[in-house]
Amino acid sequence: MTPPWPDEARYLQMGDVVVDLWQRRLRVEGVEEEIPQRVFDLLVLFMAEPGVLHSRTALFERLWPKTIVEDANLTQNIWLLRRALGEPRKHWVRTVSKGGYCFEPPTPVQVIEATELAPAIPAVGPGAPGDAARPHRRARLAGALLLVAVLLAGAAWWWRAPDEGQALPPPAPERVAVALIEVNDAGGDTRWPAVLLHQWLEWKLDGLPEVSLLTEADLATGTDATPPVVVFLSAGPVADDPGRLRLQARFEEDGRIQRLEAEGEASGVPGMAQALSEQLMGRLVPARRASWPPLQLDAGSAKEYAAGIAAYRKRDWMRAAPILRDVTRRSPRFGLAHLQLARALSHLSDQRGARMHIRLARELLQPAPVEVLVALDAQVLATQPERAADAAVSLARLARQYPSKPEFILQQSAMEFAARPQRALATLQSHDWTAEPLEIRLRHHLQLASVHRALGDLERARTEAATAAAQASAAGANWEMEHALALVEGGRTAVAQSRNDAAVAAFRQAADLFSKAGNQTGTLYARFMASNASGARASEMDVLLAKARAGGNRRLEMEILLREAARHHTLGEMDAYRRRMREVVASAEAAGDRLRRDQFELLLLAEDILAVDLANARQRLGRLQDANLEGRPGLYVVQMDVDMRVLDGDLGGAMNALERATRAVAPTPGVPGAEALLAQLACTRAAIELELGRLPEARQSWTTCASSSEIGAQTWALIGRSETEWLAGDTDQARALRDRAAAAVEAGPGGPDGWSRQLSLAGLYLRSGEGETAAKIAQGVLERVRGTGYRLREAHATLVLAEAAALRGDWPGARQHADEVRALLPQTGWPLRWRADLLDAMAAAAFGERDAAASIAARLHADASAKGDVLALLALHARLPGLEPSDCTRAHREALVARSGLRGASHDPFTAAARP
Repeated sequence: MTPPWPDEARYLQMGDVVVDLWQRRLRVEGVEEEIPQRVFDLLVLFMAEPGVLHSRTALFERLWPKTIVEDANLTQNIWLLRRALGEPRKHWVRTVSKGGYCFEPPTPVQVIEATELAPAIPAVGPGAPGDAARPHRRARLAGALLLVAVLLAGAAWWWRAPDEGQALPPPAPERVAVALIEVNDAGGDTRWPAVLLHQWLEWKLDGLPEVSLLTEADLATGTDATPPVVVFLSAGPVADDPGRLRLQARFEEDGRIQRLEAEGEASGVPGMAQALSEQLMGRLVPARRASWPPLQLDAGSAKEYAAGIAAYRKRDWMRAAPILRDVTRRSPRFGLAHLQLARALSHLSDQRGARMHIRLARELLQPAPVEVLVALDAQVLATQPERAADAAVSLARLARQYPSKPEFILQQSAMEFAARPQRALATLQSHDWTAEPLEIRLRHHLQLASVHRALGDLERARTEAATAAAQASAAGANWEMEHALALVEGGRTAVAQSRNDAAVAAFRQAADLFSKAGNQTGTLYARFMASNASGARASEMDVLLAKARAGGNRRLEMEILLREAARHHTLGEMDAYRRRMREVVASAEAAGDRLRRDQFELLLLAEDILAVDLANARQRLGRLQDANLEGRPGLYVVQMDVDMRVLDGDLGGAMNALERATRAVAPTPGVPGAEALLAQLACTRAAIELELGRLPEARQSWTTCASSSEIGAQTWALIGRSETEWLAGDTDQARALRDRAAAAVEAGPGGPDGWSRQLSLAGLYLRSGEGETAAKIAQGVLERVRGTGYRLREAHATLVLAEAAALRGDWPGARQHADEVRALLPQTGWPLRWRADLLDAMAAAAFGERDAAASIAARLHADASAKGDVLALLALHARLPGLEPSDCTRAHREALVARSGLRGASHDPFTAAARP
């Protein structure tokens, strides 16, 4: 369900009822009401679709998907919802006999701001429902009431961009390296207090520019130049009073072992952790002891939090997210849990949830030092794709102000990567990483690998991933996770290079390492990638898809759906392809993942163009251009723009678009990824330069295109270079290149991309007069493309059949196919329609209808001249000799050949066929 209110909406109002979507609370006449999770889900569903009749079956499917529950559960939840709304409003939920339920509030559902709320009254008086059974209810409701006060106080800054004028404090004169190590002295189930202290202290230290926070694995490698302070954290029962707990921190200071301790009942552990963290901050970073938020959660939530952190540390987001979500429900003012949940949800591509929890974290995790708040503001902005650039600016300020904190550079690059991969690359290359701890160096190599891959520089991506894998492997124990991540990155690059065997081996090794480290999320992803690279059966993918959905892993769900869609696309199973694409887009919408939605829009744009639905294509293209995508997605937007311009015959506009794109990614020192993008642009550029009669430029562009590491681009370069040499008159070189192109096309993928290459190959056979071979290729494509709705490919294949018929002198057949081309492309497809009209003129000449042929030739000549299509003019001159317009003199034609260098164009195999 995609709700009708904006993703960032928090408060919804209907009359005197207010719903807090973030805290999942209900306020009726100003009184806070806590309602069960499923009842809240039911209310939100009703509010999203007021006036809609919901059958009981539909409600079961939406509230308890794929779960068998008793029929009475729905009845009970309806009763609880009506009770929560109160007697005067229970009729809002109307029962329709034998139909279901209809939600009918007296006013429309409206989004309101925090400033419009009156302070809430907690419903905790004597006799409140459930009060005796839930002793911590008062604390939770009091926390919620305080949260409303925080919102009221903070609403003024909430929607503002970061204050660029806010001064960051100067760098601290000395850098401090700290390692926090948990020691389970007592054994048993008593470690959770140490986990809580560790996480709370780690969050504080990690946000400070002067602190380098090291892991136990970092200590083992000994790569940090600053001698670290190692703090051992432990917890356990008090020796003479097992009912009480002790929390301790041990570290060395001035050559002596220091101990800081606290002890008390389990219920007091959060307070003990708060006090010890303040003492430790005073000893480790004395200037930073004050100005931190309180630690607000109960002991029960702290125990559950420790279980969530066990998964969080392993980066097992599928296990961590539901536990942390439950912690935030039980202790809604525990800001750190909101922050970590936001990060976990972001990794799972649940961007809607991530946005909600990161904003709550920013509200709750204050007061805090300015640097920490600026970084938090950047994370808030990062959840909004349209504000990613602002997030990067904030992080760039931190990176410039505190160059000794390389984490800011890595975070800045991560913000830039999605939409500005070239800028991300420059950011990563702006720092000397050689002296950094191993963990930082590995993150640097992995981010470089991802950026290079996004920019199409696959060899550099391969090198960076291999370097990371080798360093992690050499580091040994405790680095399995980093080793696995490096193998996954290397495997993804191998897939892009069509080295599938190497990819499968890398993914399987990564799956084993993830499994060894206890990371279910990574294991599932690596197994999916291995299955995909090895050509797994659809049934195997369905199993993986079910596991991804069950684990709330939207990212993996979308990748599986997208790759299944690609498989159907390659096989030419277009109905299945479109069905999977609809599922992908629906998943991105449900997750609130706008960036991925934009990337999926690119695929739908390609569908529009192939179906010649240009009105819809232009609207979609406009939205994508407004998104300002960079890297490969940005390149594809340019490609689609150029394709549409060529279909309209706007060769000049197409070249201008390519010129702008080329300037935008022009290689600069230190930004090698631009070269890979330029290679991709050159493939399209060369074909248009050839049409415009720019032979030297076309040859150079084909050479650049051939330098791409992608097999598809290399195949297009072979096809293009062969055609170029035919037109230049070097037939031997052209044939040799054509034969290499034929082998590459044969080895390449099928589906729409493969069909396009096959039809272009058929065009090469037509140039050499081998019409039967060309017709055989075109007929094979036509049989597969019919029924797909891809009118553009069908028209292209039909045109090849028309030209093959003309070569063998079958002019009635040529005319019939030419009519079919025009019927398929009634208002667009200028290049194909022009060639179909040229066949009509040739047929008229062959039948002795010179006046008709001359009339068509004059129109075609004027049209091609207006568009600057030199190749079309040369084809007309060669195929209709003596029928050119009077102003097209022999001297003019010879000058055109000399200027373009396309001397082979006059040796056209259609010339003899066109003579009567």
